[in-house]
Amino acid sequence: MPRTIPLVVSIAFFLQLLDATIMNTSLPQMSASFGVHLLDMGLGVTSYSLALACTLPLAGWIATRFGAKLVLVVATGLFLVGSLGCAAADRFSLFIAARVLQGIGGAAMNPVGRLIVLRTTPRSELLEATNTITWPGLVAPLAGPLVGGFITSQLGWRWNFILNIPIGLGCMWLTLKLVPRFEPERTSRLDLKGFVLASSAMGALLSGLGAVSDGDWGWAAWLSLGWGIVGGAMAWFHLRQVRAPVVDLAVLKIPSFRLASLTAGMFVRVAVGAVPFLLPIMLQSVLGFGPLEAGAYLSVYFAGNFLGLFVATPVLRSFGFRKVMLANPVLVGASIAGLFLITPGFSKGLAWAMLFLGGVVRSVQFTGQSSLAYAEVPQTLDADASTLASVLLQVSASLSVVFATAALSGVQRITGEGRLGLSTFRGTFLIMAALPLLTAWLFRRLPFDAGQALVGARRRRALPVDGAAEVAET
Repeated sequence: MPRTIPLVVSIAFFLQLLDATIMNTSLPQMSASFGVHLLDMGLGVTSYSLALACTLPLAGWIATRFGAKLVLVVATGLFLVGSLGCAAADRFSLFIAARVLQGIGGAAMNPVGRLIVLRTTPRSELLEATNTITWPGLVAPLAGPLVGGFITSQLGWRWNFILNIPIGLGCMWLTLKLVPRFEPERTSRLDLKGFVLASSAMGALLSGLGAVSDGDWGWAAWLSLGWGIVGGAMAWFHLRQVRAPVVDLAVLKIPSFRLASLTAGMFVRVAVGAVPFLLPIMLQSVLGFGPLEAGAYLSVYFAGNFLGLFVATPVLRSFGFRKVMLANPVLVGASIAGLFLITPGFSKGLAWAMLFLGGVVRSVQFTGQSSLAYAEVPQTLDADASTLASVLLQVSASLSVVFATAALSGVQRITGEGRLGLSTFRGTFLIMAALPLLTAWLFRRLPFDAGQALVGARRRRALPVDGAAEVAET
């Protein structure tokens, strides 16, 4: 029985990751269906990531309080209701509301699923179980763009969300049948004030930035930005003073975690996360590609990402974390800048080669950052570090779209193009390519022996497994 549980959890992960990658190739068709500007579809991406990030800190407390099995079933059910809402939405506002509901459900699926695996798997079989729940992060990004492109061109974009229903119902049935029931545990009181302050401030700040990036400087945008700053400051002081905070910020005092997850790591994640958003839009709206062909380009990018998982460990062991974290962001920036060359007459083979290599260096970067983040974290802060890192990952996903949208709008005004044209996208790719250079500059603070224990001795945190968790980051 325990060996089947990781497989059940992996289906939940696959459902969530497939949904995250399948929509990118459908954005032009969806904008036409809702009658909104193409750039407004970025809200469809950020609303999900933001809802997930804001709800994520509650996942561990809820699972302990009500039982992990029940929480996973309910979370999957919420995700499916949101999927149905996305498929049925006839207005953009309803679609966004459904995406928010998906994000709330998705917030519990990953951490609670991992908790179930940890509690039901003997330590002697944990590596095998970890490999089982890792495969969705490898397969979903490869399959998502192609499946999404095919479904969009043959059936329509709404079927991308309908596809979630049979997969999710099967996952719920298997969870009820195979996963043992966990008795609720007595827990400390929920830090409700900290959760409300942190979540509302984070949501307000990103919403305000998104509005400003779209050219909306109205009172609502200023109000959101204001509360994002004031509420964020209040949340910071509260979380540092309360006895049992919803997230312990003490982990940010650890230099390697702070660099890899928050400061340097955030810049490169924002830049790289913009590529799966920008590339399909450019290929379809400017170069005239169909959804399936655009999906093929994106799948090549993620194929390089897949190979990079196996390249990353020997590279890090050969050169060490500091050298890799100083040099690889430059390669990441170069791979994004190379997208400037994709024009109507550009060779498909060269374009695919650039995207493949871009995926490889992307994977090396994220594997290094993911492993480095936990190199010095004590076991007592493991849970808080994992929660905070997951929140920051989702925040970076939202910022990727916000920043890319702002760059597109700014470059469009500079070029004077009446609609999104090739010059606008080329300029935007160059702007995004500059961000990883800031990452390399910040990583110069790493000590020369940073992460040496990880690449010297084979510790319990195997590098490929850590890095695989970020394969589907978009």
